[in-house]
Amino acid sequence: MIVRTIPFPEKLFPRISNGYFKFELLEIDGKSEVLEELMKLRKNNQKDFKKLLATLVIQVHADTLIKDQRRLNRGIKCPDILEYKSNKGSYRLFGFLGTDNKIIICTNTYNKTTSKKKKQDAAFEKAKGLKSKYDSYVRREECQQQNNFYKN
Repeated sequence: MIVRTIPFPEKLFPRISNGYFKFELLEIDGKSEVLEELMKLRKNNQKDFKKLLATLVIQVHADTLIKDQRRLNRGIKCPDILEYKSNKGSYRLFGFLGTDNKIIICTNTYNKTTSKKKKQDAAFEKAKGLKSKYDSYVRREECQQQNNFYKN
């Protein structure tokens, strides 16, 4: 299994790659579910897509995580998971901070209007599981690099 992050396509998601914070997308074995979900949102619900994008732009240019709970929540059971909200919209984008605390790695989305609390909890759990996969892969890669360093 190969786990990595990829940049947001600048052409499709302008203004969210260059600032104090940077958003990236989680990719597992060459597939990014979150990119597919965001592309579907962009195609089917421009209004919510633009609202969510506006929140991400605010985050990119802030020098700390957004404190406004109307735009960002942390999971109660999963405080490492960040939930970005479209202001007065129904879509949420989940992610977590990368190792340098300046890259926000996006994992999955959630539509609040069609889902119940249990499904929202499931979205947090999914993000937590994806973070765990990412962390395990990064640790394994770091150990492998250290072993290669000591062999030479």
